[in-house]
Amino acid sequence: GNNTNSWLNPTEAKLTIASAMSIASEWNTILVWSWTYWEYVNITKSNITLMGESPDTTFITRTSAATTNVVDIAWHGVTVKWFTISHQATNLLAVQITGNNATIFNNIVQGIYWWIWSSNSTGHSIINNTIAWVSSSSGWWAIWASGGSFLNISNNIIYGNNKWIYFSADLPVGTKGNNLFFNNTSNYTNYTAGTWDIVADPLFEIGTYRLQSTSPAIDSGSGSLASLWLENRSTALNGTLDTGIIDRG
Repeated sequence: GNNTNSWLNPTEAKLTIASAMSIASEWNTILVWSWTYWEYVNITKSNITLMGESPDTTFITRTSAATTNVVDIAWHGVTVKWFTISHQATNLLAVQITGNNATIFNNIVQGIYWWIWSSNSTGHSIINNTIAWVSSSSGWWAIWASGGSFLNISNNIIYGNNKWIYFSADLPVGTKGNNLFFNNTSNYTNYTAGTWDIVADPLFEIGTYRLQSTSPAIDSGSGSLASLWLENRSTALNGTLDTGIIDRG
């Protein structure tokens, strides 16, 4: 890619996500090719979909010298899916949401603080993500919300974090459940576990977030693969395409 390209077709791809975002219009989908993108992603348009090729191959990250979050969403109706999002700096966030109706879907978030925040931020869906090894600093949580509401918190694996889910109050959640928690140091605050939430070892293959064949996360989520646009993707170690019921994570 090249940031002087027109972005009108795949042969005219931009080099950076930020450059594509600068010319995108509302309701556009920005397709992000497999690569490691060392940049700050500030989503400045409503109803934008930012879609990677796969969480296994499409990475958004920041260096230890960075002073901004990885992804900021201040606009409404934004979807972020199919990325690995990570940060080498401390005291910064993987994803900060201050707009309404965001969907965070089928991503891997690792090594940092996942933050869903804003007292006026409502209608979010956090679905089929693996949130792992968020900062061990005291008081930091995998999912943190100060006010607002959620449409859906389901099918996530929350693993190896200092704490799990923190709500400033008992916030409304339309659908929640089928989340898997393991090896976290603290429980929920102001959050009641959803239907079929479990505490169990997800049995990741060493060095990856692929699931071993005996993982309790396999075929135990809520919803079908087709309904969540995942019928041509896989979380299994052997790469076999999933069928039927969605896995957690």
